[in-house]
Amino acid sequence: MLRGVNGKLIRPETTRQANNIISDAISSFQTFKYWTINEDAPFVSIDGQKHSCRINTFKARFSSKYFRKGKGVSAMTLISNHVPLATVVISPNEYEGHFAFDLLHNNISEIPPRALSTDNHGVNNVKFAILDIFEYLFSPRHAKFNKVFYELFEVELIDDELVIKLRKSINNKLVIQEWDNILHIIRFLSRKTTVQSTIVSKLSNTKRGSKILEALREYDKLLRCIYVLNYVDDKTLRQFVQQALNGWKAYHQLMKGYSISE
Repeated sequence: MLRGVNGKLIRPETTRQANNIISDAISSFQTFKYWTINEDAPFVSIDGQKHSCRINTFKARFSSKYFRKGKGVSAMTLISNHVPLATVVISPNEYEGHFAFDLLHNNISEIPPRALSTDNHGVNNVKFAILDIFEYLFSPRHAKFNKVFYELFEVELIDDELVIKLRKSINNKLVIQEWDNILHIIRFLSRKTTVQSTIVSKLSNTKRGSKILEALREYDKLLRCIYVLNYVDDKTLRQFVQQALNGWKAYHQLMKGYSISE
């Protein structure tokens, strides 16, 4: 009977619907709001967890780092207040940062994400820009923050005062000039006519040469600079980011314990 149920009813569509029902029910609890990180802009986090595969699947890949001599996959999960809202399974050799927008934009639960936190694996060249246009706040935690800061800024001592300057000025004119073309790409991305991670990957990895992509990356750089300065100056923001990342760490520990017991 269990094999029959598994074969007929257990599909990605049905499990996604069941998960949404459970997530929405949890969000209706009075205690749920006490776990919310920043009520003005609720934080969610995304990260991948590696799972070994007992059978060969389409997305399974070899990775000596995670699976020794075996194959496995990576499960990217969107988590809010310790509640998993959505998951996508990818190959362990795919870059996790390209799939974050898919999970955010396709979330159909009643828990509205507003700010996204990831680690270094969730950052790419256009994510600040894309998420900002869709009214999300991108708040990553950089493991080597000093390196990120000094790649964007230089600090000089002028008249006994420390002055922070951009290492390279942002081409605002190009952003304004290509803004309509940027919105054309964003409209295509929002229609969900193709896999959104593919578009994000192309935008992030394509070499400079197109004015549209160059303008999009300039806009991304502008937002990244603002975020880095806010991150340095705002202790509360740093705490929010760390709390959000602690959420997926706790979720991963729970899933790891479940797998071991199984």
